[in-house]
Amino acid sequence: MATIAAVTHNFPSFLSADRHDGIGAGLSAALPLGGLVAAYGAAEAFGIQPVLHAPLGLPEWTGALALAISLPLWGAARWIVAEHGDEGRAAGWWIVALMIGAILAPFLLTIADPFMSTVVSMLLMLIGLAAAGRAANVSGRAALLVLPGVAWLGLGAVLGFGVVAGGWSPPFAVTQGAEA
Repeated sequence: MATIAAVTHNFPSFLSADRHDGIGAGLSAALPLGGLVAAYGAAEAFGIQPVLHAPLGLPEWTGALALAISLPLWGAARWIVAEHGDEGRAAGWWIVALMIGAILAPFLLTIADPFMSTVVSMLLMLIGLAAAGRAANVSGRAALLVLPGVAWLGLGAVLGFGVVAGGWSPPFAVTQGAEA
Protein backbone atom coordinates (compact mmCIF):
# COMPACT_ATOMS: atom_id res chain seq x y z
CA MET A 1 0.00 0.00 0.00
CA ALA A 2 2.93 2.35 0.61
CA THR A 3 3.80 2.28 -3.09
CA ILE A 4 0.24 3.17 -4.08
CA ALA A 5 0.20 5.99 -1.57
CA ALA A 6 3.57 7.28 -2.78
CA VAL A 7 2.47 7.22 -6.41
CA THR A 8 -0.82 8.87 -5.54
CA HIS A 9 0.92 11.66 -3.65
CA ASN A 10 3.44 12.26 -6.44
CA PHE A 11 0.75 12.44 -9.13
CA PRO A 12 -0.14 16.06 -9.91
CA SER A 13 -3.42 16.71 -8.13
CA PHE A 14 -4.72 18.92 -10.91
CA LEU A 15 -4.70 15.89 -13.23
CA SER A 16 -6.42 13.54 -10.80
CA ALA A 17 -9.80 12.20 -11.90
CA ASP A 18 -10.53 11.45 -8.23
CA ARG A 19 -10.70 15.12 -7.25
CA HIS A 20 -14.01 15.88 -5.59
CA ASP A 21 -14.83 18.92 -7.67
CA GLY A 22 -15.96 19.83 -11.17
CA ILE A 23 -12.51 19.25 -12.65
CA GLY A 24 -12.43 15.70 -11.25
CA ALA A 25 -15.90 15.02 -12.64
CA GLY A 26 -14.91 16.41 -16.03
CA LEU A 27 -11.70 14.37 -16.14
CA SER A 28 -13.58 11.24 -15.09
CA ALA A 29 -16.03 11.72 -17.95
CA ALA A 30 -13.38 12.68 -20.52
CA LEU A 31 -10.69 10.07 -19.79
CA PRO A 32 -12.74 7.07 -21.04
CA LEU A 33 -13.34 8.93 -24.30
CA GLY A 34 -9.62 9.60 -24.48
CA GLY A 35 -9.02 5.86 -24.08
CA LEU A 36 -11.49 5.18 -26.87
CA VAL A 37 -9.79 7.68 -29.19
CA ALA A 38 -6.36 6.24 -28.33
CA ALA A 39 -7.49 2.65 -28.98
CA TYR A 40 -9.08 3.55 -32.30
CA GLY A 41 -6.10 5.68 -33.29
CA ALA A 42 -3.74 2.78 -32.59
CA ALA A 43 -6.02 0.44 -34.53
CA GLU A 44 -6.02 2.81 -37.49
CA ALA A 45 -2.22 2.96 -37.38
CA PHE A 46 -2.07 -0.86 -37.57
CA GLY A 47 -4.79 -1.11 -40.22
CA ILE A 48 -7.34 -2.77 -37.93
CA GLN A 49 -10.99 -1.92 -38.49
CA PRO A 50 -13.07 -2.57 -35.34
CA VAL A 51 -16.62 -3.86 -35.76
CA LEU A 52 -19.31 -1.81 -34.08
CA HIS A 53 -22.57 -3.72 -34.11
CA ALA A 54 -25.90 -1.99 -33.82
CA PRO A 55 -29.03 -3.97 -33.02
CA LEU A 56 -32.28 -3.97 -34.98
CA GLY A 57 -30.55 -3.31 -38.29
CA LEU A 58 -29.60 0.21 -37.23
CA PRO A 59 -26.60 1.81 -38.92
CA GLU A 60 -23.18 1.07 -37.44
CA TRP A 61 -22.75 4.70 -36.33
CA THR A 62 -25.53 4.21 -33.77
CA GLY A 63 -23.31 1.69 -31.97
CA ALA A 64 -20.46 4.19 -32.01
CA LEU A 65 -22.78 6.91 -30.72
CA ALA A 66 -24.04 4.68 -27.90
CA LEU A 67 -20.44 3.94 -26.89
CA ALA A 68 -19.49 7.63 -27.06
CA ILE A 69 -22.45 8.48 -24.81
CA SER A 70 -22.01 5.56 -22.40
CA LEU A 71 -18.30 6.02 -21.67
CA PRO A 72 -18.59 9.51 -20.13
CA LEU A 73 -21.62 8.38 -18.12
CA TRP A 74 -19.66 5.40 -16.82
CA GLY A 75 -16.69 7.66 -16.03
CA ALA A 76 -18.97 9.97 -14.06
CA ALA A 77 -20.43 6.98 -12.22
CA ARG A 78 -16.92 5.82 -11.31
CA TRP A 79 -16.17 9.31 -10.02
CA ILE A 80 -19.30 9.28 -7.86
CA VAL A 81 -18.55 5.93 -6.22
CA ALA A 82 -14.81 6.53 -5.80
CA GLU A 83 -15.31 8.82 -2.82
CA HIS A 84 -17.23 6.19 -0.81
CA GLY A 85 -14.38 4.27 0.80
CA ASP A 86 -13.33 0.72 0.02
CA GLU A 87 -16.74 -0.37 -1.25
CA GLY A 88 -16.85 2.62 -3.58
CA ARG A 89 -13.38 1.93 -4.91
CA ALA A 90 -14.33 -1.72 -5.55
CA ALA A 91 -17.44 -0.57 -7.42
CA GLY A 92 -15.26 1.85 -9.35
CA TRP A 93 -13.02 -0.98 -10.54
CA TRP A 94 -16.08 -2.87 -11.81
CA ILE A 95 -17.06 0.21 -13.79
CA VAL A 96 -13.50 0.54 -15.12
CA ALA A 97 -13.64 -3.11 -16.24
CA LEU A 98 -16.89 -2.34 -18.05
CA MET A 99 -15.31 0.64 -19.80
CA ILE A 100 -12.25 -1.33 -20.85
CA GLY A 101 -14.43 -4.18 -22.09
CA ALA A 102 -16.64 -1.82 -24.07
CA ILE A 103 -13.61 -0.20 -25.70
CA LEU A 104 -11.98 -3.54 -26.57
CA ALA A 105 -15.11 -5.49 -27.59
CA PRO A 106 -15.28 -4.09 -31.14
CA PHE A 107 -11.74 -5.35 -31.72
CA LEU A 108 -12.68 -8.84 -30.49
CA LEU A 109 -15.70 -8.80 -32.77
CA THR A 110 -13.50 -8.40 -35.87
CA ILE A 111 -12.51 -12.07 -35.54
CA ALA A 112 -15.72 -13.44 -34.04
CA ASP A 113 -18.55 -15.31 -35.72
CA PRO A 114 -22.17 -14.44 -34.79
CA PHE A 115 -22.22 -16.85 -31.85
CA MET A 116 -19.00 -15.54 -30.32
CA SER A 117 -20.15 -11.96 -30.95
CA THR A 118 -23.25 -12.75 -28.93
CA VAL A 119 -21.20 -14.35 -26.16
CA VAL A 120 -18.92 -11.29 -25.96
CA SER A 121 -21.95 -8.99 -25.85
CA MET A 122 -23.61 -11.07 -23.15
CA LEU A 123 -20.45 -11.17 -21.01
CA LEU A 124 -20.07 -7.43 -21.34
CA MET A 125 -23.69 -6.94 -20.36
CA LEU A 126 -23.22 -9.18 -17.30
CA ILE A 127 -20.13 -7.19 -16.28
CA GLY A 128 -22.24 -4.06 -16.70
CA LEU A 129 -25.02 -5.45 -14.52
CA ALA A 130 -22.47 -6.40 -11.86
CA ALA A 131 -20.95 -2.91 -12.06
CA ALA A 132 -24.40 -1.33 -11.76
CA GLY A 133 -25.19 -3.55 -8.76
CA ARG A 134 -21.93 -2.66 -7.04
CA ALA A 135 -22.51 1.02 -7.79
CA ALA A 136 -26.08 0.80 -6.46
CA ASN A 137 -24.73 -0.43 -3.11
CA VAL A 138 -22.82 2.83 -2.85
CA SER A 139 -24.86 5.37 -4.83
CA GLY A 140 -28.17 5.02 -6.62
CA ARG A 141 -27.25 7.98 -8.81
CA ALA A 142 -24.12 6.22 -10.03
CA ALA A 143 -26.09 3.07 -10.83
CA LEU A 144 -28.52 5.15 -12.89
CA LEU A 145 -25.58 6.47 -14.92
CA VAL A 146 -24.37 2.93 -15.64
CA LEU A 147 -27.70 1.42 -16.67
CA PRO A 148 -28.45 3.16 -20.04
CA GLY A 149 -25.26 1.81 -21.61
CA VAL A 150 -25.88 -1.61 -20.09
CA ALA A 151 -29.39 -1.57 -21.56
CA TRP A 152 -27.90 -0.94 -25.02
CA LEU A 153 -25.46 -3.82 -24.50
CA GLY A 154 -28.31 -6.02 -23.30
CA LEU A 155 -30.43 -5.23 -26.35
CA GLY A 156 -27.60 -6.32 -28.63
CA ALA A 157 -26.93 -9.45 -26.60
CA VAL A 158 -30.56 -10.55 -26.48
CA LEU A 159 -31.08 -9.92 -30.18
CA GLY A 160 -27.85 -11.77 -30.93
CA PHE A 161 -29.05 -14.80 -29.01
CA GLY A 162 -32.28 -14.59 -30.99
CA VAL A 163 -30.31 -14.75 -34.24
CA VAL A 164 -28.23 -17.65 -33.00
CA ALA A 165 -31.29 -19.53 -31.76
CA GLY A 166 -33.14 -18.79 -34.99
CA GLY A 167 -31.06 -21.09 -37.09
CA TRP A 168 -27.51 -19.87 -37.35
CA SER A 169 -24.99 -22.68 -37.15
CA PRO A 170 -21.22 -22.56 -37.07
CA PRO A 171 -19.37 -23.43 -40.27
CA PHE A 172 -18.41 -26.87 -38.96
CA ALA A 173 -21.94 -27.91 -37.96
CA VAL A 174 -23.95 -30.60 -39.68
CA THR A 175 -26.53 -28.99 -41.92
CA GLN A 176 -29.98 -30.23 -42.75
CA GLY A 177 -30.90 -30.94 -46.33
CA ALA A 178 -29.52 -33.24 -48.93
CA GLU A 179 -27.21 -32.18 -51.69
CA ALA A 180 -28.35 -33.09 -55.16
